[in-house]
Amino acid sequence: MKYQKFLASALTAVLLAAPFGLPVSAYTAQRTYNGEFSDVAASAWYYDEVASAYSLGLINGKSATSFKPDDSLTLAETVKLAASCHQLISAGAASNIPSSTANWYDGYVDYAITNGIVTDDYPDYNAPATRGQVAVLFSRALISAKGNLDEINTAAFGDLPDISTDAWYSAAVYRLYRLGIMTGDTNRNIYPESAVKRSEISAVVMRMIDTNTRVTVGAKPSAGTNTGNTTVGNVTTQTSTNKLSLYPGTKKAQTITGISGIGADFTVANGSVTVDSACMLSLATNVELEKDCLSFRLYEGCGYESLSIARGWLDNAAVGVNGTAVNAIADKYDAINSLMYLYINEKRIPITQLWYADHTDANGAKYTTYAFYFSESIDFSSIYDIKFLAGMQDSVILEASGLKALSDLNKSTTVPIYQAPTSAAGTTSAYSKAVSDAKAGAVEILFNYECDRCTILYGRGLYGSGASDYRLVMIFSNGNTQTVYTGQLGNIRVNASGEILYYTVVGPDGKAIDYGVNFN
Repeated sequence: MKYQKFLASALTAVLLAAPFGLPVSAYTAQRTYNGEFSDVAASAWYYDEVASAYSLGLINGKSATSFKPDDSLTLAETVKLAASCHQLISAGAASNIPSSTANWYDGYVDYAITNGIVTDDYPDYNAPATRGQVAVLFSRALISAKGNLDEINTAAFGDLPDISTDAWYSAAVYRLYRLGIMTGDTNRNIYPESAVKRSEISAVVMRMIDTNTRVTVGAKPSAGTNTGNTTVGNVTTQTSTNKLSLYPGTKKAQTITGISGIGADFTVANGSVTVDSACMLSLATNVELEKDCLSFRLYEGCGYESLSIARGWLDNAAVGVNGTAVNAIADKYDAINSLMYLYINEKRIPITQLWYADHTDANGAKYTTYAFYFSESIDFSSIYDIKFLAGMQDSVILEASGLKALSDLNKSTTVPIYQAPTSAAGTTSAYSKAVSDAKAGAVEILFNYECDRCTILYGRGLYGSGASDYRLVMIFSNGNTQTVYTGQLGNIRVNASGEILYYTVVGPDGKAIDYGVNFN
């Protein structure tokens, strides 16, 4: 992978200048909670959250005397909370967003779309919101608004038992878990497909706006507990099998400038990562490899200024910035892959997306995280060698740094350096033409999935039709096409095995209906 009601009062100039994460007492209460809700017992785990959220005007009761803590929250209400929370974090205050349509929530939806919080076309905003949807919406809101992203919980990708690492909401759930905003039950179960309760959303709201209320979770309750990494010299030993900390870094002040790239060669064996050789690696910190991503941090005063040249190239090649998509993947694929060379077991791993985000850590130090995503799923059990180069370095510098092997790989004509990923089906001219014809004149491609058998497209204006013409089509390797559905859809996704397409439509009774199509 890749979210609450608001405070409608102005803060002082001092508060507006302070970093996000103020205690609740720093905000001006709109009203006082005096036990109005008879169904919120003083002994309930959510009592303080409901009282605080109510006092700040973030959430109301179902009536003057009833809160209905076990009632579900609609998707519209969740989007409103996410948009309002974004306002509060980014601007210091939130305000009502009026709607010019019959739907009270359309103004909030428009705001959420503009700020990268809503990217899907939901068919029914009055449907109950799931925990997975809540995680995605609030995670995007927090990133887009540049909220506090200091992690307080450890969870390697794959540690949460009921969150498939291939699920569309997995990255967002892990982010909120690590931040202490969404913690699940005692066994780390999140129940992502279940509806979220009003009591639960009150807790999420307060944890979003007040870092003091975020929850620290104990170690993973199993024999495979991730106890963290131990670094001795240039060797890092770790227990996680879904994440490798390649290089922790030192955050050492650097005065040199004009560096055009960093690189390293790592050996992985028996749970240990060894830095065999490196080129300017000391400029980076928190170099980590996850299932679908390699990332590192550049701190101001350390690698940030020193890598000004490389950073400029990377910034220009980014697909997303601070949680908001800014460029199409297809437009930036070649640029990204001319700036990031990642080899695992001597095999080039094409990078499909580059995102970066600006942060401030708990000590007030500013840094930028660069994350390079790839479509392949990494098998950590088989990794023995990792090489990467971010930016550009000529072969002389690489070889002088002990990275001759990396230099030789970059010279090799057998490594796919600039070729964008295509499906095996894309080898026939009939297939290629059919895909091109479908995309010709399209107003918006909302879903694009390729496999050996077919390409699946969903969007507006396919085949040059009107902007209001939504359709879902399959284009097969022989060039034949099939229209699966005409009309607006929601929650389109493919399962982890890449065999079943799921999508949601609204039935005649106004309720959502989920469909699954086995296309392999």
